[in-house]
Amino acid sequence: MSRAITLCHGDFGRLCFIEVDRGTVVHAHREGQLLFLIGGEDVKFVVNNQPKTLTLANGLAINSLTPHEMKVEPGSSTSTLLSMHINPLWFATKVRASNPEWTDFGVVDVQMSADALQHLQHLATLLKPPVPDKHADYFVAVATRLQHLLSECFGQDDVLVSHNEISESPLQTCDHRIKKSLTIMNTNVRNDIPLDEIASQAGLSRPHFYRLFRDNLGVTPNLYLNMLRMEFAAERMIFSDQPVTAIGLELGFASQASFTRFFGANLGVPPTDYRRVACVAPNTVSKLPAYQDIDNQPGDRSASA
Repeated sequence: MSRAITLCHGDFGRLCFIEVDRGTVVHAHREGQLLFLIGGEDVKFVVNNQPKTLTLANGLAINSLTPHEMKVEPGSSTSTLLSMHINPLWFATKVRASNPEWTDFGVVDVQMSADALQHLQHLATLLKPPVPDKHADYFVAVATRLQHLLSECFGQDDVLVSHNEISESPLQTCDHRIKKSLTIMNTNVRNDIPLDEIASQAGLSRPHFYRLFRDNLGVTPNLYLNMLRMEFAAERMIFSDQPVTAIGLELGFASQASFTRFFGANLGVPPTDYRRVACVAPNTVSKLPAYQDIDNQPGDRSASA
């Protein structure tokens, strides 16, 4: 059974130290995701329909809204990964100027230099249990080491965002009917609204809606809705005391078992495990994306799922 070892949540996003012995379904995130192998066998992935292999010398960088899945054969040995869901705003201001609502790392395969491997080793050491009391200094150390690692891989330290450097994301530039559908999805993430109804409200037939949605965003409407549900569920697991069953019911799942299967298939670990190991930086509050008009989403939010 895959399990979470440590989940560290701060302004940088979420860093999850996990042991995996099974794969995931195809899914996507609005934040960028980075994957590094810490120990065990190489792990196979499919990123945007392209086969990739995670090794000790080769990490993976997955851009915002990029479909991907982890492929683990039954009976495979356990591998230890560091999975990072990076807050686009933090990445833009601390590592490399980019859109603070959208992360494009520029590469998928991350060739690990000697310095990058050293930073990764130090970061893994910080995250491995037993860990110290989660006071502010601990999270500063984690964020600093993370910035050094990502700067080595993707950019230079202290590169600040200027307005002119920020490019628009597909979420902002897509067809106005798709923008309308995104607004409907964002405001109805807990209401299990049928996709046919979303298409109709956006003024599109179902086939045209599916085709236009994928052409604009690179993912299907189903995948986008699942992403929103995972963001909501992950934040609820970290920032609320709601029972797992209640969170699942809020998202329209008929039972805790069906919600647990959904959560594990998308994030790789059970929701109770996810909650058990979570540690949150002091003064950090839930920063769920605003489930409202896509053009009015706030820029200052932590990565969600």
